[in-house]
Amino acid sequence: MPSYKHAYHAQVLAQQRARAQALQQQQAKAQDHAQKQQEAAQQAAAEAEDEGVGASDEIDTYADYEPAKVKLGRRHPGAL
Repeated sequence: MPSYKHAYHAQVLAQQRARAQALQQQQAKAQDHAQKQQEAAQQAAAEAEDEGVGASDEIDTYADYEPAKVKLGRRHPGAL
């Protein structure tokens, strides 16, 4: 006949196993979710490349800005 201590320890071990199993399931879900997000990001990047959108197509809008009507005076000292 098992004693009270043995039953208690068996119950604690069963709880620990259940927690460990639940943690493994959560980790597997999180890893699967992260993998799906990474695949979606890679697919979006591939689609952006296919569309011709990229860093090389960007235009530097504020480079050497000079107002159309004001031609007198010095240029602004800071980059706009």
